Amino acid sequence: MQLALNDIFLDLFDNHPKFQASGSLTEVIDLERNPGKLRMYKYVPTPAPTSEAPLVVVLHGCMQSAQEIANSGGWNQLADRFGFYVLYPEQQLKNNSIGAFHWFKDEHIRAGKGECGSIKEMVDRMKVDYRIDSRKVFVTGLSAGGCFTTVMCCAYPELFASGAVMSGIAYRAADSNHALKVMFQGKSRKPEEWARLVSETHPGYSGSYPKMLVFHGTRDIMVNPNNMQSIVAQFTALHQTSQTPDIVDTVNGFPHKIYHDKNGRPVVETFEITGMAHGIAINPGTGVDQGGHQDNFAFPVGIFSSFFALQSWGIIPPCQKSQVL
Repeated sequence: MQLALNDIFLDLFDNHPKFQASGSLTEVIDLERNPGKLRMYKYVPTPAPTSEAPLVVVLHGCMQSAQEIANSGGWNQLADRFGFYVLYPEQQLKNNSIGAFHWFKDEHIRAGKGECGSIKEMVDRMKVDYRIDSRKVFVTGLSAGGCFTTVMCCAYPELFASGAVMSGIAYRAADSNHALKVMFQGKSRKPEEWARLVSETHPGYSGSYPKMLVFHGTRDIMVNPNNMQSIVAQFTALHQTSQTPDIVDTVNGFPHKIYHDKNGRPVVETFEITGMAHGIAINPGTGVDQGGHQDNFAFPVGIFSSFFALQSWGIIPPCQKSQVL
């Protein structure tokens, strides 16, 4: 599977614009366990927060580095602007030949094990080293990183307030033998079946699950847009709410849906990026809700997904919000 994916992703690197690194990351090299053998990078905003601050975990995609997704997603600039810390776990090529997180391998997606355990250890390390608001820990990622965003939210539901999946896949949608098929076609299950895949890994867990945002391009041929609805089915079921959205509107011209729980709180939110291929949505510029840098997997389509994730999470003050049309 890795060789096939390697050929596919390498084809995407021809004739794409490059960018200069901005806001360099700092590597942390003295993790104690690190069962998944990942690298840990961090970004401390300037100026550094003087009180407890949020933490955003950003997971790169295949054929990416931590620094690349930091730049394309504009995360470090947003961290400086809104005062939050950023953690960037990074896959090593010696673990996976295309630099992908193993979202399809059971030994990496269970609490305390493999890559899942490594990322949890990194979050704990950030809490030791900095004044992190434990109620405001978030996770986001693109492609394999988007798939691993659902992994972290399902493996550690008590740790994260919310996740934001960029072109990703539901938790336990596939194993090593079916990963490509799910990527290209999606996987159909009933909502209660999707929820069961999560709950059976946490016998006796009675707490809440993170809110989930999903951004997905309609012309994505790498991760079929059907996967967005699978994530919706999984997380609406986990929140025991309806499959019918409570709000249907547009944001910056793109279809947008919000699903509320029984108490009226938004628990699932989707942004359908019409016409976009496999990547993250950016909107370069100097406006309040603009940012990001175009690269192989970041497209200037008129909506800055990183900004709207922060807005949904409550990190951005209400006065900074753009109008929802």
